[in-house]
Amino acid sequence: MGHYMWSFTYVVNDIIDMGASVGWEKEGIEERPGCVWQWLAASVEGGRGAGAQKWLMAARRRLNDFDMTRVPDWKLEHLIESMDQAYVRCAVVSSWEYEFPFKGKKFLISIPPEYVKKCIDKYPDRLIGSAEIPLTKGKDYALKYIERVVKEFGFRRIIITPSTGFYPNDKDLCYPIYEKCIELGIPVGILTGVEAVPGARLKYSDPIYVDDVAVDFPDLKIRVAASGWMQNSEVAFALAYHNPNVYLTPSLPWPNLPMGWDFEKFKYAQELIPDRIMYASSAPFVYPHSVSIQYVERMPLTEEFKEQFFRENAKRYLGIK
Repeated sequence: MGHYMWSFTYVVNDIIDMGASVGWEKEGIEERPGCVWQWLAASVEGGRGAGAQKWLMAARRRLNDFDMTRVPDWKLEHLIESMDQAYVRCAVVSSWEYEFPFKGKKFLISIPPEYVKKCIDKYPDRLIGSAEIPLTKGKDYALKYIERVVKEFGFRRIIITPSTGFYPNDKDLCYPIYEKCIELGIPVGILTGVEAVPGARLKYSDPIYVDDVAVDFPDLKIRVAASGWMQNSEVAFALAYHNPNVYLTPSLPWPNLPMGWDFEKFKYAQELIPDRIMYASSAPFVYPHSVSIQYVERMPLTEEFKEQFFRENAKRYLGIK
């Protein structure tokens, strides 16, 4: 697996990555629905070999027509190696189980929590478990799911994905989920902005709907994942400024899709919400970690802010030392 190397002095060590992924390893990938598509349609390494921008559109029309030879020979060890090279102490990795209605069928992405736990067991000091909760299967199923991944697997956070077909401020469906998180003492992530998969509904993922949740659950730590990427990042910023329990993980530019937070946004974050903004790599879709870390490290921001962004805020959000 190729990677980038630069001569660079890092300001921050012991970085905590709030948004890496497992499940994209080539071994057994066909047993994890949707992962082949995601690699070829969205990842840097896969997209580089598949003609990234062309495939982002073509893959929507050809969900099952993929050549496995285009899938990179990605291994879990590549993620750890990338972390080592960029002084990343640990990374939060999530299971995924969500369905999007598409052309009368269901488009499924599934990385089971059992698989994530197996990866964590291999690197227990480097990986922290998280789970996306399949709310499309109903509230009762979701509540039991949370109990299982937290109590049996030791996962430290959950995520919900509104673009699968619900608003995050739905009191009947979502509020019991937040109550369960408070009961178990875990934070929640709410994925906002563009979810580039077939059938995703953008109206549900506007970060404005997270405001109700933050106000109604002041004791719940909320991560606004992707910070309204390509949709409403200014509202996501306002959410964190307005609500002391809201944390942001801004999207950083992808080499094959150069859109994300620029210096101006980071400058305002340093001034207004320095204690509630965290680093998330999107690895392996942005790979190696040095790409996204050096993007921020090179900015003329204070060392104190960079330490908060890359490490201290995540420790507080996750409740770790």
